[in-house]
Amino acid sequence: RMMTEGGGREEEAAHVREAVRLYEADEFTEAVLTLRRASESAVRESSVDPVVAKIVAKIYEVETELVAFMRDVLDEGKWRLSYESRGIKVSLEQKKKKKQDRDDDDDAFRSESSSSSRLIRIRCDGVRKEGIDVFGCCAALMEVEYFPEWMPAVDEAAVEEQISRFRKLVRVSGPKPW
Repeated sequence: RMMTEGGGREEEAAHVREAVRLYEADEFTEAVLTLRRASESAVRESSVDPVVAKIVAKIYEVETELVAFMRDVLDEGKWRLSYESRGIKVSLEQKKKKKQDRDDDDDAFRSESSSSSRLIRIRCDGVRKEGIDVFGCCAALMEVEYFPEWMPAVDEAAVEEQISRFRKLVRVSGPKPW
């Protein structure tokens, strides 16, 4: 790749340094975008420093996860609208049926394995109205242990597994009739 006059390599190395700074400040999307602005050679040269190399690898992990997440939630064929109220659409992930469970008249979705049959994935879509604090909404959803305090019909909630920095497997349950 040709460098422009006026220190193109230094400018690209500055992108790498800025991406590291953004990552350390928990500004992950900006870190990914900034690292993309740097050439591969600038990333390789900057990654000679083991601390920088480690953070650059983490930024690439974030990018991979963000792209996978976007592909997952934007796959409309994967989701079935379950409920819509006050401008919020709630969709459930459609599970693949086992061959022996397939029935043209059966609208239920059965999973391929018993362990994943207990996993329910939900997608909520809506438009943020002016004045609504997005950080507050996300923070409330990340603090699973407090669900029983504010979420109707929930008596237990726990994080079962921290899958990655951005994903959790949670167990939420409500009152039982027995």
